[in-house]
This record gives sequence, C-alpha cells and structure tokens, in this order.
Amino acid sequence: MSVYQGVKLACRLPPRCSEPERRIARALKSAGYKVEGRRILRGDLEAELGEVTLLGDELTISVRRPDPRALDSLVSVLSRECWYIDVYYYLRGKEALEVAGNLGLRLDEGGEGAEIKRLEVRGVSLKVNLYPRPAALTVSYRVGWGEANRGVVRKIHERLFGGGREAGLFEKLLRWSR
Repeated sequence: MSVYQGVKLACRLPPRCSEPERRIARALKSAGYKVEGRRILRGDLEAELGEVTLLGDELTISVRRPDPRALDSLVSVLSRECWYIDVYYYLRGKEALEVAGNLGLRLDEGGEGAEIKRLEVRGVSLKVNLYPRPAALTVSYRVGWGEANRGVVRKIHERLFGGGREAGLFEKLLRWSR
C-alpha cells in the first residue's frame, strides 16, 4: 500500500505579523492564484492554508500531489513573504521505498529503529528520517528566497521522485560556454 498525499510547507513570517493568512492570500492572488477561503488553486495545483502559530509567525500550507513546477512556483511566490519555508514530505509504502532508492538510501523492512540521514542536494541540506518497520520516511529541508528563485524546490522534488535527471559534465560545459 502506498500513501503519498502531498507536501506540507511551513512558512516562517516576520515576528508579530498581523493577519498572516490575509498577507499570504494577497500575495498568492497577485501572482495569479485563486484563493477560495482556505483553498489555493492554480491549474492542477490544489493546496490548503493550514494553521497559524499562536505567535502568528508561522503558517502551514498543505499541497496535494504537486507537480514539480507548480510546487516550485508556489514556493517562489511564498518566499517573497516568508523569511524561509520548511518543506516536508511524508511517505509510506512503495513511494517511501522508491524515494529512499532515488536518494541512494536503503529502507530495509527488517530494521528495528528509526535512522536519520543528512544529505546535500543542490546546495540544500536534506534531513531524511527512515522508519524501516512501517516502511516510511520523511524528507525535510529549508529554502529561502535565494534557493526558491534558483528552482531548487523543483529539482529536489524531481530527484526524490525520479522525474528529472542530473545534467552530465558535458551538458554543464555546453551550458557554460553559451
């Protein structure tokens, strides 16, 4: 059984931010997103505004089965309003095994305890929590404005799910020479 529902984003706002939901909704609307109550829509992207912390400095957004480019675009818009964004993937079953393999990790069914690995992907530090017994894993990382505007979110998403491939040395040299 596979359970991959989507991605959770935690948007860190300036301290004592007044009306964080309204601030984020305004930024999304100005970027062409449709905001209906707590729902965010644009093309195939469907997301939902979550809870705000008591201090009003963090807002969560749940994104259902995002396309890599749509997720990248959403995070890019949010990065203009947020100090940074924490991105969380929660995976179980087949998807957890595939993502672990794509990261060069093993999620052995016979293992007992949880294991934490730190990886560097596209200059961003990924924290991977492996849970062998239920065949589950979580991947989390933090992006700011600079990373969001370099397309890092899309590239990491593609790396996790095998949608993209790393450019070879020859391709990088050709790009550099242009």
